[in-house]
Amino acid sequence: MTGHSYSVYNAVHALAHALQNMHSSTPINKIMANEDALASLQVKPWQLHPFLQRTAFNNSAGDEITLNDHGELAGGFDIRNLVTFPNNSYVRIKIGMLDPHSPPGKELTIHEDTIEWHKSLTQVR
Repeated sequence: MTGHSYSVYNAVHALAHALQNMHSSTPINKIMANEDALASLQVKPWQLHPFLQRTAFNNSAGDEITLNDHGELAGGFDIRNLVTFPNNSYVRIKIGMLDPHSPPGKELTIHEDTIEWHKSLTQVR
């Protein structure tokens, strides 16, 4: 799955969780009293905002997805090295991560020993 697809996937799940939370917080007698059942399905974007705040769930990949008070993703990122082989195939190798939940000064982790440099590049130490 590409990074963009993963973001859309998580956004859809966050929206589903917000709709579920909104639905479960609506009193059932208010829904039953409504003559037009479809009217209860007409949700305005601004009505979901309070339910998106502080949303947290684990997606099917096992990653914890947390939205902060502003409805923004409060998660980290993996840092990956793209290793290309002579037959033009490639593999992504995790070489580090950015984790905003880590203690100050420890948010960025890079494992230099796992970085694969292209043969035409030279390192200067």
